[in-house]
Amino acid sequence: MSDILTNEGTDMRMTGFMWEAAIFLTIWEELQERLDEEQVEEIMKKAMHNAGTLMGKYAASKTGKSGIPGIQAAWELFYGPQEVLESSSQTYTIRGTNCAACNLWQAFGLPKERIEKLADLYCIADAGFAYGIDPSVKLVHERRLMKGDSECRWAHSVE
Repeated sequence: MSDILTNEGTDMRMTGFMWEAAIFLTIWEELQERLDEEQVEEIMKKAMHNAGTLMGKYAASKTGKSGIPGIQAAWELFYGPQEVLESSSQTYTIRGTNCAACNLWQAFGLPKERIEKLADLYCIADAGFAYGIDPSVKLVHERRLMKGDSECRWAHSVE
C-alpha cells in the first residue's frame, strides 16, 4: 500500500478520503456477514447519501450560496480548484482523474467487479452532497473511475 501513500495520497485530504473508503469497506463487509444483500445495499446507500447531505449542508453554511454557484463554491471549498468542463447558471460539470477510494480498494486487491458494485453504494454521497447544498440541484455521474472509465465526471443541473 505504500505506493499510493507516496504518490498523490500524501496530503491530509487524500488520506482522509482513504480512511473514509476503508471504513466504508469494513462496514459493508461486516453487514454482508449479518444481513441479506438487499438490506446491506439499502443501508449503505442511505448512510452515504445522508452523509453527503450533511456535508452539503455544512458546505452551504460556509459558502452562503445555493444553486449552481453553491455547488461550485462547495466543490472548491472541499476539494480545491476543479477542472471545469461546463459552467452556466443551470449546469456545472467537472472531471477528476484520481479517486482515493478506488486507488485504495485496488491496492487492497479487491476485484474489479466488487469495486464496480461498491461504486453504486459509495458514490451516492456525491448526490447527497448536491442535495444538501440545494435540493433543486441534481447530480449525474456521467463517468466513474470505479466503473472502469478513465475519469470521474460529475454533471450538476438545476431542475
